[in-house]
Amino acid sequence: MSKDDSSSTQALEHRLKELEEKLRESVPKKEAEELKKKISELESHLKKYEAELEAAKRTIKDLQSPLRDIVSRLKDIVGEYGKVSLQYGGYEIAVTDPHHFPWNLTLDALLDASFEVWITRKDGQNVIRCKPPSV
Repeated sequence: MSKDDSSSTQALEHRLKELEEKLRESVPKKEAEELKKKISELESHLKKYEAELEAAKRTIKDLQSPLRDIVSRLKDIVGEYGKVSLQYGGYEIAVTDPHHFPWNLTLDALLDASFEVWITRKDGQNVIRCKPPSV
């Protein structure tokens, strides 16, 4: 659970204790027991949803990891011969040394990741633009 989720949960627990205190002061005992039962049910639902949220977060992280790995992989491949930057939901690789640039390795890595790839020239410099496939 993230720090924000923990602090939100703590805030909710604190608020719950405050409300329970007010209940003890103002509501007859039978009604208080019914409300405590309802609170308990709601807490069990909350725990269920928290577990589902954590599972969803893990799934999102797993789905994003191939894209995160491609960035570090591209930076390793191009090394000092290019610069990788985030552009328009994809990446732009500025080729700083076209004679030593690892063209084949770079294009293979992008195509293996199913990226759409464009090669253009910008201010006299070769540029590879790429993005994940369109849906």
